[in-house]
Amino acid sequence: MTPPITKAIMASRPLYDPDPDTFVPQDVVQQRDLRRVRLSDFAVVALQLNIKNGHISKAAVDLFENVYVRGAKPRTTRVHEGRPALAPDGSVMSMNGDAYPGASQQPAGKWNIENVHDCPGYKDWLAKLTQTESEMEASGFPISSKNCPFPSKEDLDTANAYSPNSEPPKATSKKAKTEKASTKSDPIQVADDLINRTVGILDRFTAHVRSQVIDPLTQKALYGIMRGRIADVFPDEDSDGSSDESGEDDRENEDDGKGASKELTSGPTTPDTQCGPVAAPGAQRGRISEKSPPQQSAGEGDGRRTPAKRPKKTSWTPAKKQKKKSHRESDIEHQILEEEAGRTGEPIVYPDDFNDEDYIPTAA
Repeated sequence: MTPPITKAIMASRPLYDPDPDTFVPQDVVQQRDLRRVRLSDFAVVALQLNIKNGHISKAAVDLFENVYVRGAKPRTTRVHEGRPALAPDGSVMSMNGDAYPGASQQPAGKWNIENVHDCPGYKDWLAKLTQTESEMEASGFPISSKNCPFPSKEDLDTANAYSPNSEPPKATSKKAKTEKASTKSDPIQVADDLINRTVGILDRFTAHVRSQVIDPLTQKALYGIMRGRIADVFPDEDSDGSSDESGEDDRENEDDGKGASKELTSGPTTPDTQCGPVAAPGAQRGRISEKSPPQQSAGEGDGRRTPAKRPKKTSWTPAKKQKKKSHRESDIEHQILEEEAGRTGEPIVYPDDFNDEDYIPTAA
């Protein structure tokens, strides 16, 4: 017996929208990994016509528990989606008085599963809907295309791993409900939840690219597009020309509480730094400041002295300034490079923006 499920759970399952040219209903009902998918309107009507013409049984169609209740009856909460169910003349079909337009939202024509046999072209149309694997191959389609396209393996695994017992228990006490509502209203918690959901989407994206995209260059291009889109959401904070290192130095000087003025010096390397010449004013990040000698104000005769400037920390910067990748992105790219190196036997060559945390002084 098909289990009771909520509309939300049904909607969370992946959509299976097969190509009509390569759909083989007699074989698809044996693929148990598809038992929890959503079906397109085309697939639902095609399966029903196969039942009507004696090619498959209702019990076999009951495999799709996300779509049917016992007896191959579509669930009332099912949503019309995917490819439409079209009659031989191209009009939208209906079944039990319900139109099956898929995602097109077109109105139904006059044909349904009871009278469609009167539509011109019915014989060839039905033969296509009830074809076997050998008949599909004879039509010019490779066996590898049978019942394609499928949802991603990750989405199928997630749907098939579902168990009612795995759902978190609902709050039963008033206190628990209050705590749950408070957690949801906490902006930090909401942000953290969104981060976790985004990471999950990125995981699905990388898994899809690895499993469905064969060409390594295409994989890298897709990863590059994703990185670019993420970079567009989080623009470079240093676009105004200021640097993170100088900002840290400013805060340190503020904490000093003595109002010391900040200045840049240029000249040869001192024995204390041993890091090359000091960057001139207006140079890129990675400045190295030397300790300034004590300075005196105009009121030196009154005993007033300008406090000596604290030596600034040595600042380090990547050899080439650019948006820094996250560890997660670099881990993904590292894995891709390792896989390519394993196939070609060539050494791994890391891109310029690889996040290896290896910093060198800017001054030369």
